[in-house]
Amino acid sequence: KLTVKTTKTQPSSFLYELETPVNAFFLQVTVEEKTRGSSLSVGVAKLSNLKFGYGTKAMLYNGNLTNGMAALKTSYGSFLKATDTVIVEFLLTGDFIEVTYYLNGELLGTGFRVPKEDEAFHPVLSMTGEVTVQATVTSEIPPRIISDYTDPTFMRKTFNLIQAKDESGTTIIPTEGGNKDIKLTINPTTEDQVTLTVVVCNILSIRKKTAPIESGISLSPIEGHNVVSSTRSKPFPPYDVVEKGIRQCMATVWASINLSDDGNKLTILNASGECVAIGEKIVRERGQPALTSYEL
Repeated sequence: KLTVKTTKTQPSSFLYELETPVNAFFLQVTVEEKTRGSSLSVGVAKLSNLKFGYGTKAMLYNGNLTNGMAALKTSYGSFLKATDTVIVEFLLTGDFIEVTYYLNGELLGTGFRVPKEDEAFHPVLSMTGEVTVQATVTSEIPPRIISDYTDPTFMRKTFNLIQAKDESGTTIIPTEGGNKDIKLTINPTTEDQVTLTVVVCNILSIRKKTAPIESGISLSPIEGHNVVSSTRSKPFPPYDVVEKGIRQCMATVWASINLSDDGNKLTILNASGECVAIGEKIVRERGQPALTSYEL
């Protein structure tokens, strides 16, 4: 177990060289600090591919699947932030290498399934800016996977918003002329607070205070955290309207979240108890989808 901290604006890569090649290992990384504008990627790489900065070629996860130099699959999960724990599972089976990712105890999927190579792979981190992480390499399944993956609540889960209304009650999801998935992720930041993140064109995020209620949690504002933060891309129609409506609702309308008994359906209510959004849980199966190469 080690602590890695960077403060440089130039990218840095860290590879943990295994003494002998192994058929399976887990890299568990907990993000302790990560300032705005910083980046963090985790995965596996060959020793010969460890280069300076972005020159490192690896099978990495940072919200996207990348090879260190280019994004291979975007919107694979949430970008890593402070308090997140990401686990990389490396498995050599027959003639193939499988690299599977877990975020906060939830299986994201097998990101890569590539042909076996003669050279061994090792755990690797790529970091830029002010980032502090705790990293552990083990041959045993980390307890975080076992305990969190059986958690029946909706915490640390991601849902597709299939219905939503704006502040005035006008339907904005589903959209006319659009088929983009709108994803909502709920992550606990403390025992009584959660971060709500919605991905439309931009990534919208806000922290809320919570309290348990029947079948779910109530949401209330936190002093100093009552503004929705956002990335700064210009949303394209019809998602400019969707994004504006979701942003308003995250800040002032969403009052509670309920979960169905099977955990697959999420309902968001306003202060009057009216349904203003419905989400369906995203279920990713091991091995689906997987990239079959990390070469450009």
